Parts: sequence; C-alpha cells; structure tokens
Amino acid sequence: MKSKLFALAFGLAASTGALAGPTTLPFAFQNTGFNIGGVTWDHTFEIKFENMEAFSAPLAIGTSGQQNFGTLRVTSITDGQGLGIDFWQSGQGGAELTGVFNGITVTSITGPGSPFQVNSMGGTLNLFLNPTGTFSGVAGFTQGLGGYAAAGGGCVTASLCYNGISNAGGGGGTFLNANWVPGVLDPLFTDTIRGNFDALTSPQTGSAQGYLSVIAGSGPYAANFDTNGFGFSNGSRADLFSQNDFCTPGQSGCVSLFAAGGLPSAGGWALRSNDPVRGAFVPEPTSLALVGIALFGLGISTRRRKG
Repeated sequence: MKSKLFALAFGLAASTGALAGPTTLPFAFQNTGFNIGGVTWDHTFEIKFENMEAFSAPLAIGTSGQQNFGTLRVTSITDGQGLGIDFWQSGQGGAELTGVFNGITVTSITGPGSPFQVNSMGGTLNLFLNPTGTFSGVAGFTQGLGGYAAAGGGCVTASLCYNGISNAGGGGGTFLNANWVPGVLDPLFTDTIRGNFDALTSPQTGSAQGYLSVIAGSGPYAANFDTNGFGFSNGSRADLFSQNDFCTPGQSGCVSLFAAGGLPSAGGWALRSNDPVRGAFVPEPTSLALVGIALFGLGISTRRRKG
C-alpha cells in the first residue's frame, strides 16, 4: 500500500457498512474515551506511514512490465473522523510496525505532458511487528537496496524481506499481509493502482491510489482489519484504501539523500512517500493495546518460539 504506487499510506477511508455499529472501544483505546466531544468513534482509522521504494526499470511512455517495490514504517494510527484521537505512535508499548511490498507491475504509461498516468496491477504488502528501534538499529532506510541482501537467507532485491523488518530476532513476527486488488479504476476492474507523475525522470512528484484486501489468517491481527468496508459495482469488496504523495530523495521537502541511501544510480531508493491509509478496525474486548502492539505481545511470541 505506493510509492508511486504503494498506496500504503494507510489512510484508509473505509466505509463502516460491514460493521454492526459503534461499540465500546478496544482495550488500547479506553484511555481516549468512547465518546469524544459528543461524537462516537465509528471504527474508522488512519494509518500514517513513511516509505522508500524503487522501480526495476526506468519509466517511459508506452512501456510496461516494470516492478515497483519497497519498504515502509508506520508512524502512527489515529481515528478516521478528524476527532484528534491518537490511538498509537511508533514506539508505544515498545513496539514498531514495519513492512515490505512488491509485485506491483506497471501496465501502462501514458502522456505526453504532465501529469503522466502510470497504471499498475498486482502487488503484495507484508507487515511485521518488532521491538522499537529494530529497523533503525540496522540503519533503517539508509541501507538502500542493500538491505535486501543483508536480510540473509537468499533474500534478493525486490523480494518480501528486508533487513531489520522481516528478520528481526525477538520480534512479534507477521502482523498481517494484504494484496492490492482492482477497484481504483472502477468499473474497469483490472489495474490495482493508479498513479500520476509530474515527470518520468527525477526529480518526481505526484500521487497514487489503490485498494487492498487483507489476506485472511495471514497474521494475528488480520481479522481485525478484514472488514470488507469498500464495495464496488461488480460485487467485489476491499478492506483498505491507500493514497500517497511521493517525491525523489534530495528534492526540496523530501527525505535527504543520506536517509534514502543515495540516488538510484548509487544503489539507493528512487521515491519516498509519507502519507496515510484508511480503513475500519473490528475491536475485540480482550485485545491488547492497539491491535496488540505492546511488549507484552512481543514477549508471548518470543517465548512461544523458544519453547
């Protein structure tokens, strides 16, 4: 969920039609109160993230087949109603959420002129729950594309593994996985991500949007986010909507070249995003702090593996 396409800006503007209606907030949200300023939380939320991504080949009008891939770090999760409710910040409970995504295949690049439309299909996102500082402890995004090989185990560039994300010792393991699904070009139902670029070469700015469907049983929190809150005219449904604005490392207002691991020519990332994804959360009365994001949960996971 964008980069160009990684929509993963978890800023999910999910509909709540699949929910039974407002109920008591999940355990982690109790301190915020159920009724804020006379407004009841309706289970929608917004996930803020920052990410780095790249393409397997340069973008050019009339070409297709390039793969979009990258990594991300969730910075916060807030309500989706603009109530100012802060459910979780990275580091809260001694935990962090990070992820990898790939398989976003460019199907068409049209122009001429700005904006250039870049449509893509496919795409998978895997989110991991780890102790705070795990990602930054191995240099975070500054590892550049070298972070894939550094993850070990035959991890190759653009795969669903990255050093400090998928291989963290003592971590909580997979949080949940999701696939981008058709719908953003409804009712076409073929491409999964729609992007608009002001240019096809650096520096680039623009945006991208897409829908994701949580893979059932893919992690301990998959069921909480698998709400089918978005419906399309062909009867299909999705769980999350991602939208992001992207830029080129080093560009004014974007991340520094150092933080990005250098320019593409130096083996670094090509684009950076810092935006949200929206969706709905189905609470469980016995849930740990926001979707179990707490050291207690990490401890349980660690002890099980050692056992």
